[in-house]
Amino acid sequence: MDKSLNIISNIIIFLPIALITGPFFSDLIVSVSAIFFLYYCIKTNNFQFFNNNLSRLFLVFWAYIIFTSFFSENILVSLKVSIPYIRFGLFVLLIGYLINNKKGFLKKFSIITIIVYCGVLFDSYFQFIFGFNIFGFVSPRNDRLSSFFGDEMIVGSFLSRLFPFVLFCILIASNESNHKIKFFSPFL
Repeated sequence: MDKSLNIISNIIIFLPIALITGPFFSDLIVSVSAIFFLYYCIKTNNFQFFNNNLSRLFLVFWAYIIFTSFFSENILVSLKVSIPYIRFGLFVLLIGYLINNKKGFLKKFSIITIIVYCGVLFDSYFQFIFGFNIFGFVSPRNDRLSSFFGDEMIVGSFLSRLFPFVLFCILIASNESNHKIKFFSPFL
């Protein structure tokens, strides 16, 4: 089981890169990881991760969105979205488990997250200055940046949504006295 835990933790480390490719790979990582964590808990008969107020609150919220799905215009479409929502709660529990039990996971995840953020930020500035990104792609609109996202104009949304995670990673890295990351933090 430890070997599969190593594999899943290494896959999760690359989640920030998967976010650039689009929703498919990032959602695949979250879904597979959530299923794995549920299987792991059942196999080891260890449900201590679910025994906290946040987990209970999430389960109540999940039950609520399923319940409200029955009042929507198209019940099946609404249920198709609300039932699999549990994967996000399981994924958060898995991340908490990995942070507490897998040495080096948080450091690797932080480094990859910061590198991806800085890469998209650098590429956006590059595209703003030169009119094309570092791979030579031109934005479909002259007044908007697309960076690595091709035709989608979501670079600002990506950077603003990933920023809290990057800030968290910088704070974690600065607590671990990683001088390389401390050097780059003022630039971010």
